Amino acid sequence: SKWWIPRFFLTESLHVERVLKEQYCKKFRTGFMQPFDAKMTDSLKVLSSSCSDEQYAQYMDHLVRRINLLNAALDNPKPENLSKRYQPSYVFLGGANANAESGKGFGLLYFYYLAWRADKDDMKKEVSTLQDWLKKVYALRTSNMNWILLLVDRQGTVSAATLAEFWGGTQPVSGEKFVQPSFTSKGKNAVDYFLKELEEAYPEAAALSKNKGAFDERYRVLCFEAWKSFADGFSAGAGRLKDAKEMQDAAVKMAADGGAYFALINRISTELEPLVADSTMPAWLSQIYR
Repeated sequence: SKWWIPRFFLTESLHVERVLKEQYCKKFRTGFMQPFDAKMTDSLKVLSSSCSDEQYAQYMDHLVRRINLLNAALDNPKPENLSKRYQPSYVFLGGANANAESGKGFGLLYFYYLAWRADKDDMKKEVSTLQDWLKKVYALRTSNMNWILLLVDRQGTVSAATLAEFWGGTQPVSGEKFVQPSFTSKGKNAVDYFLKELEEAYPEAAALSKNKGAFDERYRVLCFEAWKSFADGFSAGAGRLKDAKEMQDAAVKMAADGGAYFALINRISTELEPLVADSTMPAWLSQIYR
């Protein structure tokens, strides 16, 4: 801790601080982490490849980011170092519904637990145990990594592309098209970042390369399809303009910068540019890049 004035050899507060941190770590470990890990272990033992993408993504998110945070703490447990990492999400066991606020609460408590732990040997054993589970869970879905898309969509750090961005207006349209967050350029960055995290956490990172290549190709196809679907339903965005004022605003925007359709063309060319650099593209997309 930092003091604004010198201690003048009055170090009792350091002792009190150390004792409080030790008590916190002990209570969090015995009162929460040990029961939680025991319950998660029982759940992982019966986890099958037919589980939902949402359930599977929860486990992978938790295991990957917890392993990486543990390794970061072993290297340098200072809070400013650990804060650079994504915090592991809470796994909602026993069929409970995911709650974002509860998940954030777990991440914060676990963050300080690692920052204040001193049992390095136990931390290394924990990493080894979690990596064993990561290998087993990953093996359930080696041929299907679409769960990563769900993870990014639920992470809340990237926004979807919506008709409202282009058309404005306040009237909701039934069946309104949108591009999910994971298929935007920022979403791709988030996908790539998690794959990097997975490589860091996985004990045999080289084994991931084959599956990653197949996933990248599948992701590319899905991304093209998502933007094509959005473009096909784009004209429905005019239905968002509910009165003369909103229509007038749209007309002014069209006169100034070309309006919604030009904005869509520019957006697609920017969003999909990383995916078309070295590969062929669908006919509809090649017309945009002419």
